[in-house]
Amino acid sequence: QNTSLSDPLGGAGTLFPPSINSLDVYSRQPAVHSWNVTVQRQLASDWTLELGYVGTRGTHLPRTIQLNQAFYGPGNVNLRRPYLGYGSITYNENAASSRYNALQTSLTRRFSKGLLVQLAYTWSKSLSDVEGTPLDSRNLRLDYGLADLDRTHVFNANYVWELPLFRRSHDWKTIAFRNWQVSGILTFQSGLPLNVTQSGDIAGFGGGAGAARPNQVGDPYAGSTGSVAHWFNTAAFVPVSLSGAVGTAPYNAVRGPGVSNLDTSLFRELKFSERWQTQIGIETFNTLNHAQFEGVSTNISSANFGQITSARDPRLIQLRAKISF
Repeated sequence: QNTSLSDPLGGAGTLFPPSINSLDVYSRQPAVHSWNVTVQRQLASDWTLELGYVGTRGTHLPRTIQLNQAFYGPGNVNLRRPYLGYGSITYNENAASSRYNALQTSLTRRFSKGLLVQLAYTWSKSLSDVEGTPLDSRNLRLDYGLADLDRTHVFNANYVWELPLFRRSHDWKTIAFRNWQVSGILTFQSGLPLNVTQSGDIAGFGGGAGAARPNQVGDPYAGSTGSVAHWFNTAAFVPVSLSGAVGTAPYNAVRGPGVSNLDTSLFRELKFSERWQTQIGIETFNTLNHAQFEGVSTNISSANFGQITSARDPRLIQLRAKISF
């Protein structure tokens, strides 16, 4: 017997009851409130220091919850749902929130005597509800934690330097060595948060919920080597073995590899006339060919749990030529 809206209990005994997608027709528009305080001071004729606090708060952000999440108990999961005769009932609402607080600093040397330098550092923390479906739609605070894009430390430095080679020389032998510029971008960033998960519906919610999480019994970073084979302390997590239980590991319990990268370029501008000029040069990405690890296996049910699974691009070198007219 199939489910009908006039008789919703009619499908309670079906093997595959229908699932429904729904939304809050009275949802409010997402909003972001921002505030900041910044102090700027000139340190010398060419240098400027800037120090500031930046805060934001997001409200009425979109998320998805499971209205027909099953209660724990024995027997058919579809007989333990609050709305019998239906499977999952996905409900889209604008009720999530986020917070961001940061200390932002910058030191700038304006372009003078052939040199430009910019340094910037940010120390921040970003918290939010889970971006997607929470693990337990009846206890949404379990999925409030570090935002997926949170980076505690971010440092960037960039420079442009006009090489002072044969600037005043008009000897044709030095033409090839004039008008060259060197530039680069140096980046250091903390790793992104990662959610430690466990396969299966251990909590017995009946599907349609977020990924299950294991129990956390220790410090994820205690004794870890940060190596390819042992990125974090896997002994800090143990699988949930009791049916109907929700793991104690918080949302986004560990961090992935950070970024340590240098990109550089060397180029020269040649001006043939007021209208015609060309630029030639060479660019390198990941100039030092430093290993840039990225993916980490965070499923405790996986054989490679806690291991690095992917990396960013190695050093890339490309030649560049541009004609402007």
